[in-house]
Amino acid sequence: MHNIESRFRRLVAEVLEIDPKTIKPDSTLEQLGSDSLRGLEIIMEAELAFLCNLQGQQIGQTDYQNWQSLTFVQALNQILQACHHSWNSFDYSI
Repeated sequence: MHNIESRFRRLVAEVLEIDPKTIKPDSTLEQLGSDSLRGLEIIMEAELAFLCNLQGQQIGQTDYQNWQSLTFVQALNQILQACHHSWNSFDYSI
C-alpha cells in the first residue's frame, strides 16, 4: 500500500505543481491547490497510473465537482475503490 500511496502522492503533486512532501494525509485537495478542473485531471492521471477506467463512474459518494473537498487519504481510497470496481468488471474474454 505504501508504494501505491507514494505513487498517488507524486501524481497529485505533479498535477498541482507542489512538493510531494507538503502533502499531509488530512490535507484536502482544495487546500493543496486543487479546483474542479485539476481534480478531474488528478482522476484522469490516476486512470493512467493505475490502469483503470473511471470515466462515467461516481468516485465513491463524491462527484467530480466535490472531489477537491476530499482529504488526500480519502481521495486515494476513493480512487482505489473505483479502480477495484473497474478491474473486476473488465471482460477478459477474447
